[in-house]
Amino acid sequence: MGGHTIDCSRLFSIFMTLSFAITYSTGIIDQGFDCWTRHEDQITLLCQDWNSKCYYQVIHLEGVIPKRRFNLTGYSREKMSNAVAPYYNNSTASFRQVIKLIHDVETNPGPDNYSVNQQKNSTDLKIAHLNARSLKNRHHYLLIKETILSNKFDVFTVSETWLDSKITDLEIEIPGYNIYRVDRENKTGGGVCIYVRQIYKTICLRDISSISASGFHQLWLKVQVRHLKSIIISTVYRPPNTPTSCFDSDLAANFVYASSLCAPIYILGDLNCNLLKPEASDCKVLGNFCSSYNLTQLIREPTRVTEQTSSLLDIILVSDIKQVRESFVKHSSVSDHDLVYLTLRLKKPRTKPVYVNIRSFKHYNREAFYNDISQAPWSVIDVFTDIDDKVNAFNTMFNDILNQHAPIKSIKKFRGEVKREIKLAEREFVLNQIEKDPGNSNNIWKSIRLCIPKKSSSQRIFSQSRFFASVGKSAVDKINDLANEFGFECDRDRFTPRQYPLTEQFSFKEVEPARVGSIISS
Repeated sequence: MGGHTIDCSRLFSIFMTLSFAITYSTGIIDQGFDCWTRHEDQITLLCQDWNSKCYYQVIHLEGVIPKRRFNLTGYSREKMSNAVAPYYNNSTASFRQVIKLIHDVETNPGPDNYSVNQQKNSTDLKIAHLNARSLKNRHHYLLIKETILSNKFDVFTVSETWLDSKITDLEIEIPGYNIYRVDRENKTGGGVCIYVRQIYKTICLRDISSISASGFHQLWLKVQVRHLKSIIISTVYRPPNTPTSCFDSDLAANFVYASSLCAPIYILGDLNCNLLKPEASDCKVLGNFCSSYNLTQLIREPTRVTEQTSSLLDIILVSDIKQVRESFVKHSSVSDHDLVYLTLRLKKPRTKPVYVNIRSFKHYNREAFYNDISQAPWSVIDVFTDIDDKVNAFNTMFNDILNQHAPIKSIKKFRGEVKREIKLAEREFVLNQIEKDPGNSNNIWKSIRLCIPKKSSSQRIFSQSRFFASVGKSAVDKINDLANEFGFECDRDRFTPRQYPLTEQFSFKEVEPARVGSIISS
């Protein structure tokens, strides 16, 4: 973009590419643009290059025709044809604060609500995937960071990160998120990673997270969301030159391993299979894999659209579709792939039942039990000389006979379930009584009084304490009444305790430490 040079040494050394849209009929710039000034029928656009030089150019409103609409995080944008300035597939939404430093330039804030979904239930989990085509690209990284933070995604998976060991986690970190990654070191491109909120307990399944010999990328995580059930999330990527046989050789084996963890599985990624052409050989192989392992593919719209082609490459495979609340495709300007997204409605784990052991007297016969007890060879106990052995022999013989007549069984403890059912029944009864005659206030208060305890626990405890405190006096009065009834003199032959000399009374004596040590060592 040519034009005049502006002195902007106080700006950061960043690269800003500017995409724009102008409506032909009205000449209004779309809300997706970040900086512009308008004077009559002219638009002034701003851009910065790698040398920290800013350029601006005057664009006339003639001959500009919008062609295709797409957006990222709710901002509407237009791909243009016949425009004076070229189109760049990166947004400048991350540079608003820098743009404000420039004199006489307006910043377009866009719509107030630009996130995918502001309403979020406490049991909802938002998961998204995007083929970024290089997280090394600083602009891609900043756009993905803005997308994650503005939409408050819980888990965000990325394919084609193009990362290697030279790029540290610190360079691509996002506040509040942990990053897990699998890089391709032997050649450029490829690579996958996952951003997960730090508040969730996450375990990386490293045994099944790798890049296979065929080139298939896999990264598996087990995520525990608060007190809800755990889930398994995987991001996958199949390069175009990797054979589809990797679904059975690489993905299937790891899927079986993950299934043994007894948690729902969600697979997101780019498999380079155009599912809009179901008759293609690669689509048939993927379809056979999904049907073999009872997986459901949620995405139905194209995820990569160009001027000539439209294809569905990015997929979401789920093992439990009942937990899926919604799923859709969101247009993105980060790369030529769109963002796929789903929301899960997780469930609380069911409390494990408690079992107790009891004896079953359903078929108990007292006479038969007495007969077996009387005929038992109890004389065997006299063979043993040690008292513990005798007790053990007795218990063994007695329990063997008792188990024959009253066997031990494990039953489920229904105390909690019974209380819950009673509470539900009481609530339903009260509601029915109130709804039966809503105009009768006496009937309503009568129903309400049924829910109020008649006596407090403190009064009950006080009455019990008063009873135990009066036991001594009641016993003395009873003894005196019996003595008077039978003519017995209570004061005659009163018991006098025996007096023991001090030498025979119990007392603690001082012991030397050496004596204690000798006793312990012996």
